[in-house]
Amino acid sequence: MGVTLNRPSDMRIDGSSRWIGLSLCAILTLGACESTGPSGAMVQPYLLRVPTGTGVQMAMAPSPAARAEALAGNFNWTSDVQIEGLRTPITRIVLRGDDDGSNQQIYTCASTTNADECLVDLHTNAFEDLLSAAPVPVRPGTYNRIEIHTCLDGQQGYTNYLKASVSLGGTEYFTKAAGGISPEGEAEYAPLEHSGCASDYPLPQPVVVSDTLGEIIPVRLYFDMTDIAMAADGDYDTRDSWRGGCSGDRPEGPGPQPFVCITYPDVAGTTGAAAPVFERYRINGSATFGFFFDAATDQPLGGFTRPFFTEGDGTQPGFNPLTAFRFVVGNGDGTYTVQSYGEAGSADYWAFKTDEFRREDHTGTFTADNGTVTATYTAVRIN
Repeated sequence: MGVTLNRPSDMRIDGSSRWIGLSLCAILTLGACESTGPSGAMVQPYLLRVPTGTGVQMAMAPSPAARAEALAGNFNWTSDVQIEGLRTPITRIVLRGDDDGSNQQIYTCASTTNADECLVDLHTNAFEDLLSAAPVPVRPGTYNRIEIHTCLDGQQGYTNYLKASVSLGGTEYFTKAAGGISPEGEAEYAPLEHSGCASDYPLPQPVVVSDTLGEIIPVRLYFDMTDIAMAADGDYDTRDSWRGGCSGDRPEGPGPQPFVCITYPDVAGTTGAAAPVFERYRINGSATFGFFFDAATDQPLGGFTRPFFTEGDGTQPGFNPLTAFRFVVGNGDGTYTVQSYGEAGSADYWAFKTDEFRREDHTGTFTADNGTVTATYTAVRIN
C-alpha cells in the first residue's frame, strides 16, 4: 500500500547537484550585485506569489472498485496543511544565455558562511514582491535561463523551514523546531532538508538586453502555494510518502511516526507587465496541476505537478506528481501537449505526458514512465 514519491535524482547534472528544468528552488528572486564588462540595460527581478484559489471543487470520484481498494488501508495523510510561514534560502542568482553560453551573476546573498541568513519567507500576501531588489546592470545579449542557488559553497543540500499545523486522525499537530510534528504546544519553524543546490530553468520569453543604457527590463517570477505541503502519520500505509523535503528520518516502524513535507515551489517567469492567468486542476483525485498563461497572449509560461492527499483515501494518480512541466504547448485546436520531467535514465525521460489536455473539466489519455504506462486521467478545474 502507499506510493514512493521521490524527486527525480537524474535531474542533477554535476557535483553541486544542479537541477535541470523548471524545477524546485524556483523559489526565487533576483537581487542586486556588481556587474563587470560593458553595461547594457538594467534587469529588475520580482518574486510574486499568486492568490490561493477559493471554492475548490471535489475531484471526480474513482470507480467503485478502485475506491474500495483505495480505502482498504489506514490512510492518515492529508494535503490540508495550514501554513503560517515557509522560509527557503536564496544564495545566488545567475542569468544565462543558451546560444553563446554567456552568464551574469545578478544576486549574491550577503552571508558566505550561514545559509540561514539568506532565508526568504514565501508565505506572503498575493503579488507582494519578496526582495524589493534594485535594477541590476546586465551585459547586452539574449538570456534564456535563470539559475537559482540555494546552497553556499561546499554544501550538498539546503534547509527549508516550515511553520504550520495539521489535523490527522482527529488530532491537531504542530511543526516543531526540534523536527517533526507534535500534538503539544504551538507551531514552530521545523527544519526540512532538501538535496540539490540549484535550479536551472528556461524563461519562455527570453530577456533581451541591448546596449541602451537606462532601460529597465522587469523579470517577474510567479509561484503558487496550493498543495505545497502534506503530512502523514507515518504508519504502514503512509510511510512511503516520506521523501526529500520531509521532517525527520523515513519512518520504519513499528507504529506511527508523524511527519510533514513540502514539495518544490516551482515558478514561471515572464517579462510581461500583467500578472499571468493561473489555473489549477485536480488530476485523478490525487494530484494537483498548476498552469501559468500569459495574460496578453495566452502563451503557456510553465507550471507544476504536486501530489494531493485526502485523509482516509489511498487513491494514487498513476504517475509521479513531483516535478515541474518540461513544456506546455498549444496544439491550435483547444488542446495542449503537456509533459512533466521524469526520473532516471536520460534528460528526455518523463513522468506524465498527454496531447489531449484541455482548460476545462475533461477526461483524456496519458502515458507515464517514459511511455511504458498508458492510462486514462480525469481533470477537474479547481479555480
